[in-house]
Amino acid sequence: MGRTEVESGVTLGQLLNSYRTLTYSWRHALGELVDNSVDSYLEYQKQLPDGIDIEISYDGPGRKLTVKDNAFGMDEDKFHQALRPRRQGEGFTGGMGRYGGGLKKSATCLGDNWRIISTGLGDMKKFKAVVDVVEMHEKDLDKITVTD
Repeated sequence: MGRTEVESGVTLGQLLNSYRTLTYSWRHALGELVDNSVDSYLEYQKQLPDGIDIEISYDGPGRKLTVKDNAFGMDEDKFHQALRPRRQGEGFTGGMGRYGGGLKKSATCLGDNWRIISTGLGDMKKFKAVVDVVEMHEKDLDKITVTD
């Protein structure tokens, strides 16, 4: 019996664009982002003895939603992992990032343009990714640029 491998042929731009068509309410999307903050706190609560604060603000005229927390944050490796599509269980034992789609799916359901900024607790570097889902789809892009 022969064996062959088939590549998915789907780029990150195509995947993100498909999220735009989901019937995923803003409540669920926002809940996913808050859940990520809580998961981060629960995973690192010994290093966060003062608990967690999550701030949600919305600038109506500017159409800008911000979710900000003081949880553990992400180092460079975790930041990169958060931007990749991934199969269940790949590098995770549970909690935040378990399936690898929540952050990207939620952000895309909330808007075509989004950015993530994070600094790991005690880290001197701040990581930032800016995503334009429509541009990524139209140009069939498979990479997101991360700056520090």
